[in-house]
Amino acid sequence: MAHLSPDVMLSIIACCSQRDVCNLMQTCRFFYEEGPRVLLRQTVHLETSIQLSGFLAFLRLQDGSRLAFVRSFRFELSDWNDNGAAEIFTYLPLMSNLRSLHFSHGEHLFQREPEVVDIIAELTSLQELTVHHAGFETARLLRSLQSELVCVDIDFNDLDDYPFFQTIREEQYPRLHPVRALSHSMATLTKLVCRQWYTHSKIVPDTRLVYPNLGELEIYDGGLPLVFPFIHAFPNLRHLAHRARPESRGHPLSAIEAFNLSEEYAAQRTLNVSQQISLGRTWERLCSFSGDLAGLYVLGLTCPIERVTLHLGCEDQPAMLGPSLSTARPRNLEVCGFEGYARTNGDLSKWREGLKAVFSGEGGSRLERFSGMSGIPLGGEIAQESDLSWP
Repeated sequence: MAHLSPDVMLSIIACCSQRDVCNLMQTCRFFYEEGPRVLLRQTVHLETSIQLSGFLAFLRLQDGSRLAFVRSFRFELSDWNDNGAAEIFTYLPLMSNLRSLHFSHGEHLFQREPEVVDIIAELTSLQELTVHHAGFETARLLRSLQSELVCVDIDFNDLDDYPFFQTIREEQYPRLHPVRALSHSMATLTKLVCRQWYTHSKIVPDTRLVYPNLGELEIYDGGLPLVFPFIHAFPNLRHLAHRARPESRGHPLSAIEAFNLSEEYAAQRTLNVSQQISLGRTWERLCSFSGDLAGLYVLGLTCPIERVTLHLGCEDQPAMLGPSLSTARPRNLEVCGFEGYARTNGDLSKWREGLKAVFSGEGGSRLERFSGMSGIPLGGEIAQESDLSWP
C-alpha cells in the first residue's frame, strides 16, 4: 500500500471493523501507529478483569501515546476485587480527550477504591457521566466534580437492597437534591436522568440555581417529588419523563394499598399545583411527557404538553386521567400497556368514564391523535368522533 496517500489509508481504516483494524495494524507501520487512533474513537467496553488486563497492555504500547486517543469508557465489571483492576484509573488524568464514563456497578468500585472518586473528580474534560448502583461515594463524587457535564445519568438503586436515601437524615435531602448536587454544571447540562434519586416531598432546595440549557429530564422511582424546584431550575425544559411506581413493583395492589397510595398521590398533587399557582410560575409548555399516569398525576403540571405517552401500571387509576390531562391538553395522546392492565384489572367501565371526561372536557380540547386503548368500548357519539378524528 506504499503508493496510497495517508488520507486514503486513513479512510480505509476508518471503515473497518474493530477486528479488521487490529489485523491491519500488523501489516505495516502506518496502520500500527494510526490504528489505535481509530479504535479508540469508539466507546471502550470492559466487562471482565481479563478484558481489562488486555486493554491495559494495549494502552501501554507506543510509550503511552495511545492514552490521548481514549474518548469513552463503559465499565460493566461487577467484581472489582482483583488487586490490579483499579490500575486503569491512574491513567485517566493522561487521557486528555476523555469525554464519557459509564459505571454499571459504580458504588462497589468506589467503596473498594475511594481514590478513584478523587481521580475522577479532578478531571476537567468529562461531558457525560453515568453511575448505576450508586451510593455514598457516588454522592461524594457528584459534590466534588470539576468537569462541567452535559449529560448525567445516576441510579441510586443499591445492589445490596439497602437504599441510599433511607440511610440519610431528612435535613440532608436538600444538599443532595439534583439541582444542588450538579451545580458545577449549571451552564452546560442538557440532559439529566435520575433513577431512585429521591427528593424530599416538602423541603425546597436552593432556588437560586438555574440551568439554562437543560432540555431533557427523566425521573424514575424517586418518591413523591416537589415539581417547583425543577420548574425554577430548568426553565427551558422541553422533554420530561416521570415514573412514580418502582419498576420492581408489578403486582396488583390490595384495596388498602391502593387507597393509601392514591391518598398520598392526591396530597402531593395538591401541593404541587398550589405551589405553581401561588408562586405564579410553571413551564410555558413542554414538547413531550412520557411515564405512568400516576407520574403525570402527582406532578400536577399546569402547563400544556404537546405529546403525552402513558405507560399504564397497577397503580394507575382512571380517576387520575381527567385531572392529569385537563391542563396538559395534549395534541397527541398515546396510552401503552392497556391490554395488560385490562387483563389484570378486568372492569373497564371506569376507564370508559375517564376517557369521556377527557374527550368532552379541557383535556381533549386540542387533541388531534389518540391511540393505544382500542380494547375499551367507548360507544355512541364519542366512538364515532374518535374514529373520524384520530386515525
